[in-house]
Amino acid sequence: MIKLLPGPDADLDALRPFAAVKLIVADLDGTLFPSELHETAQRLLRQLRLLQVRLTVATGRTFKGVQTLIERLQGTRGNLLVKSDTPLILYNGSVLVEVGSGHLLKRTEVNLGVLNMILDISARYPCEVYAYFCDEDLFLQNDVNGIQERVLGWQFGQQDLPRAAHEFNGLPVEWKGLQSTIDDHKPCAIVLKSPNFDALRAIADELIHTGNVSVTRSGSTYLEVRPLGSDKGIALEWVARRLGLSSNQVLAIGDNDNDVEMLKWAGIGVVVNTASPSARECADFLCDFGPFQGVVQVLRLVHEAHKYCRTQSTRSTIE
Repeated sequence: MIKLLPGPDADLDALRPFAAVKLIVADLDGTLFPSELHETAQRLLRQLRLLQVRLTVATGRTFKGVQTLIERLQGTRGNLLVKSDTPLILYNGSVLVEVGSGHLLKRTEVNLGVLNMILDISARYPCEVYAYFCDEDLFLQNDVNGIQERVLGWQFGQQDLPRAAHEFNGLPVEWKGLQSTIDDHKPCAIVLKSPNFDALRAIADELIHTGNVSVTRSGSTYLEVRPLGSDKGIALEWVARRLGLSSNQVLAIGDNDNDVEMLKWAGIGVVVNTASPSARECADFLCDFGPFQGVVQVLRLVHEAHKYCRTQSTRSTIE
């Protein structure tokens, strides 16, 4: 059963698991955002870095979509508030990128046959389909942004939809027809958008029934479709292994259904107080606050737990 986060003045047994944390992974939209990284958060991140505690994010956003966050993590004096070799989890786990260099570390693809199947199913409903591409041969070693991304879009049932957008998730959309030829590049993630809840539910049911993809609802108007074996939990396990950490050294904080896998995998799963029922069900702890302030509460708790447990350990050694 989910519990409230302990306060920084809790006893040693309650704080000890948080003192073991070496990696904090935060969802962005609805968890860390919308907000500025104000001075309190920056100060806590600097203090945690001195304690060898890392922060990273796990988000459905593109690399371009997290550029503002990366700029904020530069700190007030141009010093990264996170270690430059820390991986970012993007596209809800399909892409991992190194924060400092923008180097593409890992990518999972949707087979083109599966993409065509998704388009055939979606064409029967009023919706928009967006396919994200982030390919190795689009990766430019000397590009300042590290990786190159693009979005292809399809719109079905136009009479029931608003005019097609020129960009999506910060990237320009190249609109296609159902019979358009797609090159050999394979998408790493697909998002379906529709104001028609029943249409999204019907599409989700059909896609899940095929057993070829992972499907997650995101809010009331989006479906996120990823390759099988691709989610935030699998990506988080890969990141932890790369950093030499066990699950007990990882704390994940999120708010929505697409955070469920990482909340389950992490040794400590935390949700903000605006979290969805599915996210709450698999979390260990509930914040007192909503987006951003809940993350600040976690940062402060982990910092205080490290300090307190170190002090207690020193006292025990002296005695």
